[in-house]
Amino acid sequence: MKSSTHKPTLFEIGFGNKNDAIPAIDLGNGLKLKGKIDRIELSPDMQSFIIADYKTGKKIPTNADINKGKEQQMPLYALAAKQFLNSEFRLDTCNFKHATYYSLHDGTSKVVLDPEQKRSPSKPLEELLKLSQQYVASIHEADFHVKDKKEAFCEHCTFDSLCRIKAMPPMRGEIGPEEEA
Repeated sequence: MKSSTHKPTLFEIGFGNKNDAIPAIDLGNGLKLKGKIDRIELSPDMQSFIIADYKTGKKIPTNADINKGKEQQMPLYALAAKQFLNSEFRLDTCNFKHATYYSLHDGTSKVVLDPEQKRSPSKPLEELLKLSQQYVASIHEADFHVKDKKEAFCEHCTFDSLCRIKAMPPMRGEIGPEEEA
């Protein structure tokens, strides 16, 4: 990875809480996202910024995870960072460049949300915000898609009484709960 000209400038920038400079991100249906951005890096000319997030776990999300909606923290935080830079420093021409995850577990880093990445370019931030809002709307409407019934983790799950997978009609060739001996 080549060295960045962006310099760490702002740290622990909160949004959405009572004393924060910027409001929470509206995800629809009354749900507002609050958070804290670990780090914002600015270019020397103040025309672009990078957000950084420190991860303590082993798994660091990829662009594919973000584009599929499995991980939405970084795009939402990038939108909050842009709003913060515009409102607090009048940097309305400062554009989001990408995000970087820093692993505290093994010292590695991974760039995501970079539209210039050839292998897995990211979707635009506004499109990813709409994806988050669609998730919220689905949850609000109790529209949860059940995964394949054959997943191995069902054997060890402690939520039998709440499980919709076991309540689903059997797939062809399967015996359903009502038909068990």
